[in-house]
Amino acid sequence: MENTPSILIVGASRGLGLALVEQFCQRGWQVLATVRTPSSALDGLKARYGAALEEEVVDIADESSVRALRQRLEGRTLEMLFINAGIAKSINESAGTAPVQDFLDMMLVNAFSPMRFIEIFDDMVAPDGTIAAMSSELGSITGNEGGWDLYAS
Repeated sequence: MENTPSILIVGASRGLGLALVEQFCQRGWQVLATVRTPSSALDGLKARYGAALEEEVVDIADESSVRALRQRLEGRTLEMLFINAGIAKSINESAGTAPVQDFLDMMLVNAFSPMRFIEIFDDMVAPDGTIAAMSSELGSITGNEGGWDLYAS
């Protein structure tokens, strides 16, 4: 009997992360989904998929929260780690008008924290497993048509 593959999806409360959760559940994976705050949409998937879908609360920007999750998952092996979490602040502002803290928050959550998360969880991923970090087209350098400049940076 084969083992059920497992995936940790970081940022699963809505949007692409939630869609990933549903797709992997449909394909028979054991899914561990993280949220920063409760998600009624994820609750609906948990009701549908039962024990195949676990939820953990973690704030990717809070190192102690991430390390506590790592400790709770000690001894588990993942076939895939998928980082999807991200935020957007002051999206209609420019560098000259946006609060500096909004930019710093985005850099912490969208750039630095995914790399830290990967480093902390790297040894939990099977040697032939996959580590993925997803952004959006709005964060693309070549695909940016001049909007959301601070987010895209």
